[in-house]
Formats: sequence, C-alpha cells, structure tokens
Amino acid sequence: MSWESSAIYYQLINRAVRVELGGLESAPIILHSLNFAEIASLQRMSDWDKLAEILSKAARGLQDLGAEYIAICTNTMHKVASEVQNSVSVPLIDIRDCTGKALQQDGIQTVSLFGTLYTMQDSFYTDYLLREWGIRTVAPYVVSQQQIHSIIFDELCKGDVKPESGVLISKLVEELVSSDVDAVVLACTELMMLFHEVPCSLPVYDTTTIHANTISSIALKLEASQLNK
Repeated sequence: MSWESSAIYYQLINRAVRVELGGLESAPIILHSLNFAEIASLQRMSDWDKLAEILSKAARGLQDLGAEYIAICTNTMHKVASEVQNSVSVPLIDIRDCTGKALQQDGIQTVSLFGTLYTMQDSFYTDYLLREWGIRTVAPYVVSQQQIHSIIFDELCKGDVKPESGVLISKLVEELVSSDVDAVVLACTELMMLFHEVPCSLPVYDTTTIHANTISSIALKLEASQLNK
C-alpha cells in the first residue's frame, strides 16, 4: 500500500496493456492512493475495524466514479477484503485468488509466505489459500519474520533498496530448502523491489506481478467489450 509499490502496479498494468494493444494504449484506471502513514499506524494498533472502514469508503468512492472492478493493491490489507467486498456491488480482484490460481496451475502444494508480520502470523492469508486453493503454507522462522518485516517497513516502503537486504532475503529462502517447501510467495507488494537481483534455489512467486497481470487482463477484456458495443 506504500506509493512505492503502487507506482510499480501502475507501470505493470499499463505496460501489459501497451504490449497487447500497441501504440499509445493504456489502461483506464481510477486510483485512490491513501496516506500510508495513517494505514501503518492503525495496523500497529490492530485497529482493523477502522482500516476496513477506510478501505470500504475508498472502494465505494471508486465504484461511484464508475469502477467496474476493485483491487486492493496490497497483501496485508486483504485481511479486510470481505468487508470491502461487502461494501460494493462490483467484484473485488482478490490477490489471494490470483496467487492461489498461479500456484495451483504450476502444481505447487506447499509454500512459505514472505510478507509483513500481519500476513505471516495471522490466518487470513494462510487459511484462505488452504481453503480455496488447497495450498499449504509453512511460516519462515520467527527471527526471519522479524527481519523481513523490518526490511519492508524500514527500507522498501521508503524506497530504500539495499543490496545487503537482498542477500539476507536470499539466505532466508535457503533456510527453507530442506523444509518440504515447493516455492516462496512474496506476499508483500514491496518485496519484489529486492528480488530482481536475488538468486534463489526455490521458485519465487511475486504477488505484485501476478495481481497486476490479472488486473491488466480484466482491463483488456473491458476495453474489448466497449469496442464491441
């Protein structure tokens, strides 16, 4: 939800549309960018009711402006995805479904989630993947979880991409090689900023790219339906 990853989403979606349609084509997007400092503060206070209220209000505003689909461009805030979906009549493009589908298609059965502490330690993500997609999750070691969370909030959300943090993340992946884990899921939209240069011995699934690709595919279908009217 930091603007660092929001900018990446915007680029990925529009580039995919341009590749498909060529020329000056881009995706019709209505973007509501929230103040991440406020969001992060409420997360630390565990005030998820207030967070659900904020995101639901934003979603209703997007729908009122003509949005035909809604996407929450962050993993952690899918903790309130059901509340957001219930607040609007248009579909929510759930990042967990996009990721689960990609994993299932590749025959991945067990993954480790790298993300914020809220995502790694709560059940809203792990239970969903198991219930809806049959994907089992193995949590990184507790110390590793703290390190990942710190890299996300203290560095990546501030645009600070440190090579040494990439090396550390690579080592944390290596710790999982003997844990019957088939792949690592970057269940934080900022983590992909580190993984361009990180060698990994396990397959890595980037939820930012997976989610953005799904959104761009839907945008292309909407564009095609408009042209056919």
